[in-house]
Amino acid sequence: MELRYGYMVYVCIGLAIVASLFFVLFSTKKKGYKSGKKIAGLDYVKKTSFYKFKVVTYKIFSVLSLASLVGCIVFSCIMIARPYERYTIEEEKYSRDIIICMDISTSVDELNQSLMSSIKETVKDLKTERIGIVIFNTTAAVLCPLTDDYEYVLGVLDQVENSLKARNSYLYWYGNYDDNAYDYDYISAGTIIGNEERGSSLIGDGLASASYCFTSDDPDRSKVIIFSSDNCLEGYPLVTTQEAADICSKKGIIVYGIGTYFMYDDDEEAMKNAVESTGGKFYKEDYSGSMKLIVDDIEQMSGAYIGGTKEVRDYDVPEGIFGWLLATTIIFIVSARVLKL
Repeated sequence: MELRYGYMVYVCIGLAIVASLFFVLFSTKKKGYKSGKKIAGLDYVKKTSFYKFKVVTYKIFSVLSLASLVGCIVFSCIMIARPYERYTIEEEKYSRDIIICMDISTSVDELNQSLMSSIKETVKDLKTERIGIVIFNTTAAVLCPLTDDYEYVLGVLDQVENSLKARNSYLYWYGNYDDNAYDYDYISAGTIIGNEERGSSLIGDGLASASYCFTSDDPDRSKVIIFSSDNCLEGYPLVTTQEAADICSKKGIIVYGIGTYFMYDDDEEAMKNAVESTGGKFYKEDYSGSMKLIVDDIEQMSGAYIGGTKEVRDYDVPEGIFGWLLATTIIFIVSARVLKL
């Protein structure tokens, strides 16, 4: 603990000395009898247990009152001098850009919903990374461009989760659609344009679209796509999943893929080969923490940490001194009460 205005301690001590001298010089009591009743047999009185108890009590509380008064003065001086503690804070900075790319065809809804809580916890642990959200079916839609406004990202993820829950509910398929249309349509709006001609679940187009959401060509900036899909093509894409992965590789983007539990073997193998060709890894939905494994892998990526800035901050810490001041004040009041000062 240090003091901001250490000189105030000396000022207060000087004032206390002056006050003490003034008290000694002008408040000395003259000895002798002034008023009251004289009694005989004082020697006998001094030998009684009552008298001895009163004398001991007087001496104890006299010392306590004097010590507590000195304590009040000392702690008041320290409070005036403003005690503080100095901390050195190092803010770590990372240069990662992360795009969450979700296939929002209904066959992937359960996987996406199961990932939501893990994704949100991951976002809460981010420091200086940027994160974006892209969803796709026939076409891709950017729900959130790359940003470090994590509160906004979490708000978007909350709405995506609500929409997934709505689509996975009984009411979505069997009624009451109009009352919850916003939640039902949130992740569908803009993603099924051209569905009649091109079909749905255009996996390669979705991944390729996500690759173009990165705004920086800085080679020191790590670029990651977290890609969830069942890789079950139901239409006519412009690029295949492997071709989209090749685009990512050229851009220096690493793709981490999460496939659904009930994938066709051929679709699983094709998706696994595609994401691994970018230097990433493939995980299959197993309800045992795939998202946690991906986060651990991202944390191990080289070139992501770009150092940090050290900042020295001073924080006032009056709590401890104030506690002692309060305690000594209470002791002084109690002692004065007992002594009837």
